[in-house]
Amino acid sequence: METIIIGKLSYQELELAKKMINEGFTKACLSMSQILQNSVNIKGMDLAIEEINDDLMCTEKTGKNVHVLKTELKGDLEGISHLVFSESDVSTLHNICLPPAMLLEDNLKTKKMKWAILVEAANLVASAVLNQLGNYLNLMVMPNVPSLKVMNGEKVNEHIQGESLTHDYPIKLKATFYCPNLDVSLDLIWLLEKNFIDNVKTTAGKSTVNLHQVPSKRVAQYA
Repeated sequence: METIIIGKLSYQELELAKKMINEGFTKACLSMSQILQNSVNIKGMDLAIEEINDDLMCTEKTGKNVHVLKTELKGDLEGISHLVFSESDVSTLHNICLPPAMLLEDNLKTKKMKWAILVEAANLVASAVLNQLGNYLNLMVMPNVPSLKVMNGEKVNEHIQGESLTHDYPIKLKATFYCPNLDVSLDLIWLLEKNFIDNVKTTAGKSTVNLHQVPSKRVAQYA
């Protein structure tokens, strides 16, 4: 596990950041297990906290029709969650969640159902992480309804880097979820504003903060 420190985090601050991110990604992994109806692991979890640079590498997915589900965060903490699927990952997800007869149809109802499944996956994963960040930092953060872009795999890293620069979200958190039974691999990439580090410092500096007992704030499923 690699951690790149921004702005001289103290040991306590770093431990707080690592703990809540770890727990958030673990809960997101459990959400994906429910959706895929199979065990999902965090493959080589990278809890890097790093400033975006010209060599940003968020995913190694290649080929055509890579699906990038974007969920914007709003409230006390702003940012963007990206859930990245290959075309085969999306097909597997639809095969699991939709009746076989519907998969043979190419009508508006089927397209809406396929879209709804992707939206639900993105929303559940984003909410799982947001609940942990909100609870630890005592913030109210809400996910917006996800949007979808389909692009060539070689363009995904450039696309995410562009969003980081456009919105001034310099912090990146990343995990890769892998389902060995289905050979499905999903990349979860978060871009957050610098205020995230300030909130970590503030929370860790409070004498009443206990890394095992944190305040609770509810996170809405949709904004």
